[in-house]
Amino acid sequence: MLISSKHITKSIGFFQGTGGIHFVGFFLPWHRLYVAAYEKALREECFYQGGQPYWDWTLDANNFVNSPIFDPFTGFGGNGKNITVDPATLPPSSPVIPGGTGGGCVQTGWFKNWVSNVGPFENLNYNPHCLARDFHPALAQNYMTAPLVNAALAQPDVAAFQNAVEVSPFIQFVGNVH
Repeated sequence: MLISSKHITKSIGFFQGTGGIHFVGFFLPWHRLYVAAYEKALREECFYQGGQPYWDWTLDANNFVNSPIFDPFTGFGGNGKNITVDPATLPPSSPVIPGGTGGGCVQTGWFKNWVSNVGPFENLNYNPHCLARDFHPALAQNYMTAPLVNAALAQPDVAAFQNAVEVSPFIQFVGNVH
């Protein structure tokens, strides 16, 4: 599917804060278009007949790791294998986010043994590798809560809303780009 390469292409410069679709006025409309293209690909390329999957993550913020969305049989499978990631092996623009509980290949569910041919990060070269996940419970407990969603929705204008949704949490949590 070309959908993942489109997100990578439009996200180049994200971690440097110098470009990409993030941190710009078109952030939300572009992602809505992206989700619509993803849904279209699910229907036309994968013959998916259901509705667009949706997850209200605020319901699971305090128990993220055990969310039903990650159930190995009825959800998307669980965390990646718990590994230690050496920051020196990451691209220079990648954030080092402490407190991860995985980092390796997804071990259970529908995406176990899934192979992606682009990425990780901004890599568009043919690069077959497993789908990796690294759950960060502290990140979920601090930044995926209903009060934060409600605070963002209560903003008086688009600029304040965008700052509440995208800029402030990123700067607060991922200030340690190596």
